[in-house]
Amino acid sequence: NPVLAFVDPYKKGWEHSNAPGRKIHDFRGETFKDFAEIDWNSVQVDRSHALVFFDDHMDQLRRLKEAQALGFGHAMFDDNYIAGVGDMFSIKDACDKDGKVREAFRRKDFPSRRCDNFHHKCETFSEDQARVAFDEFDALTDIYWEGPPLTELFTPYASIWRLMDKQIYEGPFNKDWRGPKIHNRLIVESSKPPLFTNVEVVQKMFKMTFKEVEIESARYVNIVYIKLNKGHLKLASS
Repeated sequence: NPVLAFVDPYKKGWEHSNAPGRKIHDFRGETFKDFAEIDWNSVQVDRSHALVFFDDHMDQLRRLKEAQALGFGHAMFDDNYIAGVGDMFSIKDACDKDGKVREAFRRKDFPSRRCDNFHHKCETFSEDQARVAFDEFDALTDIYWEGPPLTELFTPYASIWRLMDKQIYEGPFNKDWRGPKIHNRLIVESSKPPLFTNVEVVQKMFKMTFKEVEIESARYVNIVYIKLNKGHLKLASS
């Protein structure tokens, strides 16, 4: 059986994880600690072979550095938004070395920013800082792999348009979203081809209506797997 460690400030909603026979280290609810503050020596696993799945809306490059410093060998990130979009600095943000993609999605009359912690902490992000971030990411990473969307991206990121309009997320206001010509095209062309090109096949295989497929398509955010380089690399502060 796998050894699992759950890290979450909330315990509610995780009851299904307590299945018999599972070896679980529980850092949820009252026992919660931030990922970087946990004594991982208390979790008796070979961290070089362990996978950390992050869905915490924290600066993803910061998390990647923390994971590597703690000796973890593998990481995955949900919410890997294209550069300039989202409520935290994503891996795709780190990959945008020259800042051109970030500039295309920058909100009108707002500077480029690097955000952390559900958009609660945002700082102006310069071209020089972008180059440093890319170099850090490049030094940390051995393998980078993005999961493809299930089907065609009909209306990319439509699920977060309201969050951008409310300025809860970085990204252009809906009225400034230059759909097929600019923004949709950049998202589609920076994503892998879909697993299925025939929507009817997806509907039949997963017993979904077309509307349900369309909604799932709008939620696709370039989930990513990273194999970390071994060793503790000395990285510039970002």
